[in-house]
Amino acid sequence: MDRRTGMERIQQLAAGLTLLLLMLGDAVAPIRITASVSVSAAVTALLTYGFLLLLPAISFLTRGSKQKSTEPRQPRKVPKILWIFLAWALMDTVTHGTGVKALQNISCYFLFVGSIQAFSRLSEKYDIRFAKAVVILGWLRATVYAVELGLDGFGAAGVFPRRSFAIQALLIMAVMIPFGGNNRWCRLLPFVLLLEITLSGSRTAMAVGAVLLSLSMRSSGVVRLSRTAFRAALIGLAGYFALILSPDLQERFFSGDLAWNVQGVPLNAEGRAILWSIVTEHAQSNPWTGFGAGSASHVINEVLGTQDQPHNEYLRLWHDFGYIGLGLWLIGYLLLMVRCWQGTRGHSTGGAAPHYAALLALLGIGLMAITDNVFVYYYAMVPLGAMVGISLAQPGPDTERRSPTRPAACGRPRTNWESEGALLGRELRRTTLKGS
Repeated sequence: MDRRTGMERIQQLAAGLTLLLLMLGDAVAPIRITASVSVSAAVTALLTYGFLLLLPAISFLTRGSKQKSTEPRQPRKVPKILWIFLAWALMDTVTHGTGVKALQNISCYFLFVGSIQAFSRLSEKYDIRFAKAVVILGWLRATVYAVELGLDGFGAAGVFPRRSFAIQALLIMAVMIPFGGNNRWCRLLPFVLLLEITLSGSRTAMAVGAVLLSLSMRSSGVVRLSRTAFRAALIGLAGYFALILSPDLQERFFSGDLAWNVQGVPLNAEGRAILWSIVTEHAQSNPWTGFGAGSASHVINEVLGTQDQPHNEYLRLWHDFGYIGLGLWLIGYLLLMVRCWQGTRGHSTGGAAPHYAALLALLGIGLMAITDNVFVYYYAMVPLGAMVGISLAQPGPDTERRSPTRPAACGRPRTNWESEGALLGRELRRTTLKGS
């Protein structure tokens, strides 16, 4: 088997695995191997072992391929500071002792960085095939959850746990919003998913989904700001009427643990205020270096006697790895967002869609991390890393304009979103015709 064939097989394996995780989410969460080890922990371990084998294989198969390529590419690399973060996290954890939770958390951080590294070596035209698969997968998930909502009503949690469903739905929305173009099924899917997120009762995901859907990916300057403001106003108005007309939503927001107060309006904190105060108080005793991976959950267990998470990833990073670890992670994460944003600039052939998809996904997961434990969910971090890696694999706008196989742009470079949507629409119609 030559290098090209080997690389294609690895691409198919990595993409298939990512789509499988995007489809299933944390459906295996209720299953436990022992009292202290869940199937989720075992899956995380297997994925980590797989990526430890996969990354050297990709590096070997792609060695020297850049010089032989007929079309120049300048893939941007994973920020080195994220690898430094992984080294710091591992060293800090070994210093303070390890456990199953510690290894699981570090594995999820590694899976995020490792999946970016793996997918950044993929073909630059891989994004369309990935997006086509996400459309089909997204409608499948939406259909299954619609059936669950019909059977169980508001907050349904059958095949998909509602938190898992909301996180996966946000990632699918991030892909579909910029790739939608002129295809009505692609344009409709984000709205359907946002509606289902709302009916799932996941409050943070509702707000994040509304933010993502409000952002206009078309045009630029004043036109983009106007579109974004108009979308935000419509979505905000729809959310307001949904809140005042739905007793279920009112119960989710305004009953229970009313520890939060926003402009005189009490909000349900669901115990987060207590968890945050416990973790914050303990973190202050060693604020610079922290106590190692998994220590935040361990402190909560000692104080409350329950197996719980901090429900704030930035607070967890501070407690576990100190200001040093938190700073390394934030700088690396923001650098990824900057590089994805840079990828959107100056494209003249509709090549900005995968960069915007990655940027929206990073934004969405970053916002979810304020009230959730999303950074230690393998089913979120691997697909997120894949989307960012696909963005980094694309040629930069300067490379695109210099390419001898592409026509030079006339006038000011612009993003042609219609061409992306039309291309994805043709791919979907071709698949439909073959199936019929």
